[in-house]
Amino acid sequence: MEVWEKLYLPECWQEFMEYKIQKQHLSGAEQSELQDFIEKKRYLSVLAGMEKEALPLPYRKEVNKSGVSKKRVVYCFPKDFNIVLKMMAYLLLRYDDLFADNCYAFRRNYGVKNAVRRIRSIRELSGKYCLKVDISNYFNSIHVPLLLDRLEFLKERDGKLFAFLKNLLSENRAVHEEDGQKSIVTEQKGAMAGTPISPFLANVYLKDVDELQSYLVNRITRFLESRGRHAIGWDEILDGGLAEGAAVMSWRGTQGGITAASMGHDVIMSPGDYCYFDSSQDAPFSQPKSFSGYRPLEQVYSFEPTDGIADEYVRHLLGLQANLWSEFVPTGEYMEYLLYPRAFAIAEIGWSPAGSKDYPRFRENAVRLAESLRSKGYNAFDLRNEIGPRPESLKPLDHLAAGVKITYNGRKYSNGYPAGGDNALVDGNLGGWFYKDNRWQGFLCDVDVTIDLGAVKDIHYVGATFLSHTSAEVGFPVRTEVSFSEDGVNFSDPVVCLLEIPDNDSCALLHTLGTTVTAKARYIKYKAVRDDVTKNRSHAFIFIDEIVVN
Repeated sequence: MEVWEKLYLPECWQEFMEYKIQKQHLSGAEQSELQDFIEKKRYLSVLAGMEKEALPLPYRKEVNKSGVSKKRVVYCFPKDFNIVLKMMAYLLLRYDDLFADNCYAFRRNYGVKNAVRRIRSIRELSGKYCLKVDISNYFNSIHVPLLLDRLEFLKERDGKLFAFLKNLLSENRAVHEEDGQKSIVTEQKGAMAGTPISPFLANVYLKDVDELQSYLVNRITRFLESRGRHAIGWDEILDGGLAEGAAVMSWRGTQGGITAASMGHDVIMSPGDYCYFDSSQDAPFSQPKSFSGYRPLEQVYSFEPTDGIADEYVRHLLGLQANLWSEFVPTGEYMEYLLYPRAFAIAEIGWSPAGSKDYPRFRENAVRLAESLRSKGYNAFDLRNEIGPRPESLKPLDHLAAGVKITYNGRKYSNGYPAGGDNALVDGNLGGWFYKDNRWQGFLCDVDVTIDLGAVKDIHYVGATFLSHTSAEVGFPVRTEVSFSEDGVNFSDPVVCLLEIPDNDSCALLHTLGTTVTAKARYIKYKAVRDDVTKNRSHAFIFIDEIVVN
């Protein structure tokens, strides 16, 4: 039985009465008044009016806000109508499972004390302070269309309740009394602070942290639109619900843009893997310091902004945008170096039909245009001297361990950087200049694996290449340890190879750490150990591409 049906049942009203008495929510006079209301079934006439959409207008009042000198606006309904709303709020407790576990407001058996107990039980929290914040005018500023969207679950379960709430919330008028004079004012009332059901509605609207962001973006979007402007936000604004009318700048790949376009929102494509220019144009060891690794001209040019967007939604694609963040750009001259000729690629992508591009032709033009810029005093990157991709990464490497079985002895690689998965360290594929090329396997722990060659073999060398990228907290291991075994049980003492961490400020470096040995073994236990500083930072990585055995 749903909420609306229970509003008509005398036994439910009696249960409500007992609950209020038990919680000591009623004074003696209030208890007598509620008992009279229930015995005379005055709720029936109120419900009849609700079903006929004959709802009273609330009174708008300004009251003192507790603890401060500020006033807040609350709304009050006639007494009998308000009692029915209180009963409705009581029955709406059945939908408590809608809310996130970290929501403690206006919920049975939750509250501030329980929130504090939970915080104090978290061992990892070392601080002794907390921050109290408040959303200004939260209840009354709630965007009603979005709130109704979040109440859609009631349509099928309790259609009459949904219809009532929609009717109640859609009314933007209120009675205002000043100096004994009453007038009707028109204003946004949101969930109407002060009414019995407003806490439930507020929790529905903001049921998780992501939705706090959504609430804020919605509010800002409405503010901008009221002044003839439109909001554009990075694709994070999709989290928690996209504000009506907002455009999306898709930078975390293209999926955010695809999703937004399919919802009828305008989109600007700006994925970092193609459109971020705070990165080296060529092999990082040959370039000035940059922020985010290696992004050559060919990679930028390969981007197709319409990929993944259904034909009927392509009209929502406004264009694309390149970004050059300046943390590592100290001069205008260096800015020019990072911009050109990659900016030419962004321009051609923007005006070229999908599938019509020709990189060899474009590169020739880019060489010519960059040379023209340099002749005019601009510091454009010289493509004629381009090193290009790491040569070792262009073809598979054949060695004794290529394609054999490998076992991870402890924690495995990070889910975000699996490269080729469980066999990545022995698949013959070497990494490129950048850890995000899906060839480098990333570890938030020591690398600790055992390689099974399948048979006892003569071994003369074991080594691997590691990548360092200081701005991304990717570092070299401090040492490697290699042990050998013929039976997989009895291993030799480890051969240790130390690495002195380079003392420089380069953003991206490769270093091969190899061990020359004379051994007979079927099994090789390989370990790359993080330095003590890195170990104390749970978010710092080791990246390794291949364990080479010869």
